[in-house]
Amino acid sequence: MTEEYNALMANNTWQLVLPPPNANIIGCHWVYKVKQRSDGSIEYFKARLVAQGYSQQYGLDYDQTFSPMVKPVTIRTVIALAASKEIAILLLYVDDILLTASSSSLLRSLIQSIKSEFAMNDLGLINYFLYQFKYIQDLLRRANLLFSKSVSTPLSSKTLLHTSDSPPFSNPTLYRSLVGGLQYLTFTRPDIAFIVNQVSQFMHTPLEVHYTVVKRILHYLNGSLSHGLFIRGGSMDQLTCYSDADWAGCPTTRRSTSAYCLFLGANLISWSSKK
Repeated sequence: MTEEYNALMANNTWQLVLPPPNANIIGCHWVYKVKQRSDGSIEYFKARLVAQGYSQQYGLDYDQTFSPMVKPVTIRTVIALAASKEIAILLLYVDDILLTASSSSLLRSLIQSIKSEFAMNDLGLINYFLYQFKYIQDLLRRANLLFSKSVSTPLSSKTLLHTSDSPPFSNPTLYRSLVGGLQYLTFTRPDIAFIVNQVSQFMHTPLEVHYTVVKRILHYLNGSLSHGLFIRGGSMDQLTCYSDADWAGCPTTRRSTSAYCLFLGANLISWSSKK
């Protein structure tokens, strides 16, 4: 807390002024977090002083909200361009900065330029980014499958998801938690995009058969922890798209399942598989 407060004061984060009349004064509070390494061990403890924005009232203290969101395809496209050209990428999240560049000399030059303007600690090489080894292990631990056997495919060809011949799953909250985690994992795992889309259709009232499929996905991930996207350099002057559709393939709704994958050069940057 002392280090955080001193850093705020050194950067002149605020100025003390008299409050305007009839204003809703927003307070602040401390938030504590444990920063973990990729293997789950503790790296350091963090303390942050944040505003109590939840004390504001809509229509009185504000009338608009703004939450910038970056689409995954944008991130993958920028990284692919950085791998093929002499450019650097700076990603900023609150007070954390991630830097990457197409060459070590360019990266060192960028770090020195930032240090000349701001107080910054260089934490060295990042342990993992877009590589979700620990994230998958957390999902496996949540489902009590951390030491389970692996399978070679995320879905069996004999599985019937659209069926009523199955009892309700006893823990719908666990089902929603695991499927929500799998949805995030498709950010770098196109191999599970189709089946995750399928199990996501039963979030409201999951059955035992649906949870069995979720467990199979987790068994598959347990045997493919190191899988991910490989982004390479080279020409980026060609955009290629492949698509397919299963016409009226759903036995319940008779809706079609469409899918596509989009390549920028040799790099896969976008994909989808859904009804």
